[in-house]
Amino acid sequence: MHATRILAASATLALGFLAAPAWADTKVMAGSTCEASFFPGLQFVFRGNGQILSSGSDKVSVTCPIVKDAGRITRAEVRVIDRNRGSGPDDNVGCTLTTLRIDGTVQQSQTQKSSSSFQVPLPLTFGAQSAATGGSYSLVCELPPFAPGSGASSIASYTIVEG
Repeated sequence: MHATRILAASATLALGFLAAPAWADTKVMAGSTCEASFFPGLQFVFRGNGQILSSGSDKVSVTCPIVKDAGRITRAEVRVIDRNRGSGPDDNVGCTLTTLRIDGTVQQSQTQKSSSSFQVPLPLTFGAQSAATGGSYSLVCELPPFAPGSGASSIASYTIVEG
């Protein structure tokens, strides 16, 4: 009788593992973990409430760290606030997610941009990217200039799902 219960419990546990969805490694990072990429111009950033915000009169390029420890990116999302109401190409938040080979060359890259101004965090969504054996990932975003009267655009958070 005791052996029958153990066998039934083992079978139930095994079926539970088989029915479970595939393992995924999800990392959610605060926008404040991103760092300014320095180039000429008046690039000013500040951090508050877990965000990185633009506060200068030029667009700001920031690099956001990604830890690679699983097969490939299955999806990614960068939650941004675009307060710049301008209509020029530098007036939107844009992010590029790149998979790099071990030698630093680009294996795959996707770019997403906001299309209007908004005051709450909205997602820029990225699809799957293939794995680069021994390679790495790069997430670089550009924040538009500070918009007087509207405020600073920002990266609130970003999520990377590997699987």
